[in-house]
Amino acid sequence: MPRDSGRITGEKSVKIGALAEIFDGENRVAMTPDSAVQLQKLGHVCCVQAGAGLKAGFPDDAYKAAGVEVLKTAKAVVEAAAEAMAGDFAPMSDMRASSGYRMLTAQNLMRRYFHDLNGTPVSVLEVTP
Repeated sequence: MPRDSGRITGEKSVKIGALAEIFDGENRVAMTPDSAVQLQKLGHVCCVQAGAGLKAGFPDDAYKAAGVEVLKTAKAVVEAAAEAMAGDFAPMSDMRASSGYRMLTAQNLMRRYFHDLNGTPVSVLEVTP
């Protein structure tokens, strides 16, 4: 495929978020400032939860210097991803459910994930916008 500015022409950008680890003794981070720069060169948008990289030696200022949006809470990162999904989600045309239903299901999965992170697990059927 033809490339334009370091990314494949016709590709959509993706909003990629990284949350802080929640397990004791876990010092890794899903996205470093350097990896964020590389993702941005491919046309993607990056965000991280405040403090996500501290245990791995990456302060929030390093992410900001790399052009990464630092969001205060895990909820904010998850909501940013849900917003991006709502704006860019193109449902498959051969699925039998309506696109609205599939979008609601995808958003509810994101919300359920957030509830699980907070230690209040719920059924997908219990989560509402």
